[in-house]
Amino acid sequence: MLAGCSAQPDAVPTPHPETQTETQTETQPETQTETQTPLTQGEMSVHMLDVGQGDSTFIELPDGTTMLIDAGEKPYGQTVIDYLEKKNCNKIDYLVGTHPHSDHIGGLAQVIKHFDIGAVYLPKKAHTTTTYIDLLAAVKDKGLGVQSARADKNIARGDGFSVDILSPVSEDYGDNLNLYSVVVKITHGDKTFLFMGDAETENERELEDVSADLIRVGHHGSNTSSGNEFVSRVDAEIAVVSVGEGNSYNLPKQDILNRWTDSGAKLYRTDQLGTVVARCDGNTITVEADGTVTESVGQTQEKEEISTAVTFLLNTSTKKIHLPDCGSLKLMSEKNKATTQKTMDELINEGYTACSNCQPRGEKP
Repeated sequence: MLAGCSAQPDAVPTPHPETQTETQTETQPETQTETQTPLTQGEMSVHMLDVGQGDSTFIELPDGTTMLIDAGEKPYGQTVIDYLEKKNCNKIDYLVGTHPHSDHIGGLAQVIKHFDIGAVYLPKKAHTTTTYIDLLAAVKDKGLGVQSARADKNIARGDGFSVDILSPVSEDYGDNLNLYSVVVKITHGDKTFLFMGDAETENERELEDVSADLIRVGHHGSNTSSGNEFVSRVDAEIAVVSVGEGNSYNLPKQDILNRWTDSGAKLYRTDQLGTVVARCDGNTITVEADGTVTESVGQTQEKEEISTAVTFLLNTSTKKIHLPDCGSLKLMSEKNKATTQKTMDELINEGYTACSNCQPRGEKP
């Protein structure tokens, strides 16, 4: 039996058969290229996937088991499958659907059909949308049960690590589905990771020990989450926001981003960097974005930015970052051309994106 799994799963209510059809704009996701280094024994990796305006996190735990939290909208189910297959994953030991909104659980049915699944965790909140009903049908067709995700429940525990659910604390939050979000805390050695789903400030006030080295920021950087007191209590060194480029919700909100950076956190956004990967050996967290190691947290030696001595050429009109030998520069107007030695992170925070031709990553040209 899998670690942290009870013999008799708690029942999650079946939704009313009259379905409510969801209307969504299904954009075709781009295929992602994976260039990360392999895990070493006892290491944990957290892959915060780029699934557009949605959320999905794949976790390789230190004991070799795997966990998936959400899978974005329905079109991104195949994106998640492709990514996991590149990681040679053939079984998801622990699958969590944080709450019934489609931008979190939309791709889970396809994932469940494709992989061997160990345990499934969902909050005890039924919904009548076709997305939610399809998810329950996929679980049933695989002969799986559903464990009720609730506070103080342990999902997995091993040598030096633990995976625990902090929220939902209450069984009744009314009709606001975000408040039922499953909040997951993973501790590995001296390091802690916090995954907030779409939990809001009401949930944040209910949580006790929320200090974390890395946080998956709640509700895509919306101002319904990340309250001032909560951000201060978390005191994270790394904050990752999952958000879709040019989304209609105008997320993330700048005041929320400022709140995290003002607290001392280094900010990463999937709309700007794609999939963000954090590796942890229990003492140090190393962050990779776009296949490049950008930061190590927890080391005793002074941290160094990889790209401090790199010269980039900028197109101030298109907000693109180029290497000095990029062929696209021939077409650039001189009035739009600027030279800088700022880091990639600084430029990205100013709204610039990397040229797809020369693909600057912070290495010396």
